[in-house]
Amino acid sequence: MPTSNRRHRIVVTGDDYGVNPRRTQGIIKGFKEGILTDAIMLVNGEDPEGSVAAARECGLISHLGLHVNLTEGVPVSPPNTIPSLVGTNGRFLGKVGFFLRAHSEAGISTEDVKTEILAQIKKFTQLTQFAPTHADGHHFVHIFEPVVDTFAKVFASESIRTTRIPEDLAYLSSFTSPHQFTSNDATCWNGESFYRTVAKLANPARHKYVSLGVQSTDKYTGICLMGKDSTPQRLTSLLRSVFTTHLLPLTEQTTSATSTLMEPPSLPNGNQNSENNTDCETESPPSDVDTNKEAPTIEIMAHPGLMVLPPHEGGPKQKDEFWHCYFSCLEDREQELSTLMDVGVKKALLENSHELSHWAAV
Repeated sequence: MPTSNRRHRIVVTGDDYGVNPRRTQGIIKGFKEGILTDAIMLVNGEDPEGSVAAARECGLISHLGLHVNLTEGVPVSPPNTIPSLVGTNGRFLGKVGFFLRAHSEAGISTEDVKTEILAQIKKFTQLTQFAPTHADGHHFVHIFEPVVDTFAKVFASESIRTTRIPEDLAYLSSFTSPHQFTSNDATCWNGESFYRTVAKLANPARHKYVSLGVQSTDKYTGICLMGKDSTPQRLTSLLRSVFTTHLLPLTEQTTSATSTLMEPPSLPNGNQNSENNTDCETESPPSDVDTNKEAPTIEIMAHPGLMVLPPHEGGPKQKDEFWHCYFSCLEDREQELSTLMDVGVKKALLENSHELSHWAAV
């Protein structure tokens, strides 16, 4: 099976660091024992001070970025200073609530957005004793209108060098039907419709950030690896296809997602931890790729963690709707962690000439 002789740099990011101790513990486990390289922190999580201390102890602190949160929990700013972002209870509006208000007649104030982004940057800096150089938005809010320009300008002004651009072409390529989307329909802000919108809006957002000096990885995947879809077989397949089939950075390709579809190839022989899949073959790298150019980069997004325990097993007696939400209580978090620690996945990295990297090197 032909492969490229280029080395490819992969950043594996653990999302939602600090939302609660169990998610923090799982991300650290993936960092110490798996392929996870970086994490992005929610500074309005359950125990931000403890999360930073844990990151410092294990060495993750130097690979910690900011996950700006405008959708869940209690804001860092006084609620009365950002009225368009909160409800009458002083909490954020929730994921669906945020997007519905953003596209309603009431709208969301970009000044409120700027105020809260700056407040979270300041809190991150106070907690870690250094300013973030990598940041993005919880629920991908940083790539959506009407706030993408505000995010890009604040990131640039605060010397944030890199951000996530979630153009998951592997995910988009799995659909053949046209994408129907209505901004005032709550169902469009969840599930398949939402993630297809994210993947399609990513490329226009890239140009906004790059124009202000905020960079990203050449490619991204992770939407197609969430929860139960995160298996060693699928991740190993992507490790073989994402770079060897389409090596050119996205900025050198057409912006049409349908022109760069990534099909999952067969898995390498000898992978003890994954089932073999021989339905597709890996293509040879394009002949016009300059193998002397700097190795391309990709971000793999992940949401690993340890499940939040029920109260009778030592879990929180009073669950906060954000800190201990259903997402953190799902077995999916441990499924994603298991995949990142899989022996076959680690072997695939070496066999396909990939090397793990960090956002600081992008």
